Amino acid sequence: MIKVMIKKTLFLTLFSSLPMLCLSQAGAAEEQGKFEIETTLESELNFQDNRDLDDDEDDFLSYFDPKLTVEFLYEANSYFEIFTEIEATKRINIEHGDDTSFPSNDEELNLKELYFDVKDLPAEGLTVRAGRQEFEDKREWLYDEELDGIRVFYEQQNWSVELSASRQLSFRENLISDDSYDEHRNYYMAYTSYEPLKGHELNAYTIVVDDREADDTLVHFGMRSSGRFQEQLAYWAELGAVRGQEDNTDVRGYGFDVGATYTFASKFSPALTLAYAFGSGDSDTDDSVDRNFRQTGLQDNTGRFIGVEDFQLYGEALDPELSNIGILTIGAGIRPSPKSSVELIYHHYRQNELVEDEIRNASIRAETAGQSHDIGQGLDIVLGYHEIKNLQLYARYGLFFPGDAFEESADTAHTFQVGFEYEF
Repeated sequence: MIKVMIKKTLFLTLFSSLPMLCLSQAGAAEEQGKFEIETTLESELNFQDNRDLDDDEDDFLSYFDPKLTVEFLYEANSYFEIFTEIEATKRINIEHGDDTSFPSNDEELNLKELYFDVKDLPAEGLTVRAGRQEFEDKREWLYDEELDGIRVFYEQQNWSVELSASRQLSFRENLISDDSYDEHRNYYMAYTSYEPLKGHELNAYTIVVDDREADDTLVHFGMRSSGRFQEQLAYWAELGAVRGQEDNTDVRGYGFDVGATYTFASKFSPALTLAYAFGSGDSDTDDSVDRNFRQTGLQDNTGRFIGVEDFQLYGEALDPELSNIGILTIGAGIRPSPKSSVELIYHHYRQNELVEDEIRNASIRAETAGQSHDIGQGLDIVLGYHEIKNLQLYARYGLFFPGDAFEESADTAHTFQVGFEYEF
């Protein structure tokens, strides 16, 4: 097993030397620096009920979390820029039933991002980014997380390459907290993109997850494709596999997610979506191989079909990780106006291998009984309204109807969010 250690001195050296190199190389340029500030106020009122699928237990949760985000961008010239994002937030619990494990009402002042970019030096199309930065892909199937590290982008015409080495929380995120932080996971990523035709993209990736605290190493690799035909048919395809060691067990899993959305050329632009996602399971838990697929641990599985608002692609109420599960999704939506949308999404969940266990990283906390593949069904309604300048309004309502994989007494779970985001 080969492990690469990122030293703090490496980050300090790069932070001190790269900007100086960039500014010296760009000294002949006569461009003036540009400074931008963007402020966003947002809040979401969140209701969750029956996450344990038992109506007799009071686990109702309601809270809202106002956030004020300030972003600073300084472009010294065409070669060098610095970006910072700071978020002030306070989660306010309204009700949390008998469960006392929910987060407290403490205030947070979070350093979400702080990085600098060096562009087109020493070669055109090359960008070096160092610091705390956001890693995010379109459907957040791989990652949606802020990580501390070094990232190199190289782009030429219809192809690009991205290499990075990063870790979680090299230094504190909450600037007003005395909580300690641990350097426990390193990530090494390689991501390539190729555009064979306009509007179509092919990608390949490798992500190494090095958990130094647990002495585990997992390698995620795969291919993906997405695109659109004549503005009416959009498609995506994800194919991934994972290999490595976790808890002294060999890991060998695979998963995929394929789907398409067709938009009809008529009033309100009605659209239909059909998708299927699959994550392998493990039929023999007594051997030395774990065949359960798991995602990177950085994923959020959030995106959109035809609407203006994001939602949990695998269900608002269940929201599982793609592991030992098959998910059939059917969606229908309309656009009453160019910047508003209404979507209805149905999910059918099936357990691939019969086990008695919780569904991996799901919002539902109840365990399956290991007697049926039928996990259940989900139904989501997603509303988005962005017609007012600088203001985004949204509402999401999700239901999960448990199937025969749970005990007969299992009851329906609910979730509801309504919120806004305003830029000024």
